[in-house]
Amino acid sequence: MSAPRILLTRPRADSAAMAQDLAAQGWRPLIWPLIEIETIAPSPDLRGAQAVIFSSANAARRAAPAAITALCVGAATARAARDAGFADVRAADGDAAALVRLACDALSPGRGPVVFARGETVAADIAGALRAAGFTVREAALYAARPATDAPPEIAAALGGGGVAAAAFYSPRTAQAFARLAAPWRAGLGACAAVAISANAAAPLAALGFGRILTADSPDAGAMLRAIAAARPPSATPSGAPP
Repeated sequence: MSAPRILLTRPRADSAAMAQDLAAQGWRPLIWPLIEIETIAPSPDLRGAQAVIFSSANAARRAAPAAITALCVGAATARAARDAGFADVRAADGDAAALVRLACDALSPGRGPVVFARGETVAADIAGALRAAGFTVREAALYAARPATDAPPEIAAALGGGGVAAAAFYSPRTAQAFARLAAPWRAGLGACAAVAISANAAAPLAALGFGRILTADSPDAGAMLRAIAAARPPSATPSGAPP
């Protein structure tokens, strides 16, 4: 039978990288960026800072490298920081609280300010938590996330016709963008499993009629891949693989 289709909803660069891994695992990826990333400011001024803190890979991609420590929310953001040219890169365990803990363990308020490079909006008050711990924080909003306003015809047809086996959601905002547009395809979502990176990302999907909703056991790429594997229809399990 043909490979099951999976909808990837992250920004195009992130989805394209993930699509290669999923295609190798027997999925047929469809890419529909529900959030498009727009640069709104130049690279932050890192002079005099003891470290830069990245809450997303999109922030790391927009920063010019400097000879300071880069603290990253998780492994994917750390990879983006290394690709951008940072040498001393350290990764937290995938969420805002872990990033604040890493900063408090690795840095000292007395060694100078930290730069918090982020998007226009943030889900958690990382800067506030760092200031409460005694740090001087310079914030730099480098990009804005713009939600999609409609679906490409081929995506709408696949969703409405029950032709998508799984859909992956990596943030509450992405899930909310999908929920706002989902009314025309709800009849086909019963054949689809939604895979969410967190309970907050799963919440906007609850009333849309998905056949099932799976939530990753931790907010990171590895956990999402495991959850996506669990979403594979039984009839589409690759030959020789466990069901």
